[in-house]
Amino acid sequence: MKNTLIFALLLISTNSFAQEDCTLNPEAIKSVLKGARVERQKHGLKEWLKLKDFKVTYEMGGCAHYAYSFTYEDFAKTDLTESDNVLKLAEKMLKATPVTDSGNSERFLRSILEAQKSKAKMENKILALPCGDAFCEINHSESGKLKISYDFAL
Repeated sequence: MKNTLIFALLLISTNSFAQEDCTLNPEAIKSVLKGARVERQKHGLKEWLKLKDFKVTYEMGGCAHYAYSFTYEDFAKTDLTESDNVLKLAEKMLKATPVTDSGNSERFLRSILEAQKSKAKMENKILALPCGDAFCEINHSESGKLKISYDFAL
C-alpha cells in the first residue's frame, strides 16, 4: 500500500512537471498576418484580420505538438459539397491572405495541389491533405467556416 501511494504521488508530480515542460520553442511562435490584431497566449497566439471578402483567423502554438491553422469566415456562399470546390476555395483564400512569412501558407498550397492531383475525397466535411509526417486537413463542418490546419507531433 505504501509503495502504491509513493508511486501515485510520483506520477502526479511527474505529470505536473511535464505540463510545464513545453517542447515547442517559444521563438517559433510568430505573428504571420499583416496588420492583424494579435492575442498572445501561454504557448501560442491567435490573430485575426477582416478583409474585404472574408475574415481570417490564424492560430499557432502547442507544446508536444506544433500546430497552426487558418480559419476563414464571412466569405461568399460557395457549394462545398464537392472536394474540388473546397480545394479551390481554400487555395483562393490562402492566396488572398496577406502574410509576412509565406512558409505556412505555401505548405498548404503545395498540399492542396497534391490533393487536387490525387482526386482526394471529403468525409464528413473534412478533407485530409497530404503533408508528410504531419496531419493536415481542410474542415468545413462548422457552418460558414473553412478551417485549414496543420499539426506535427514534436
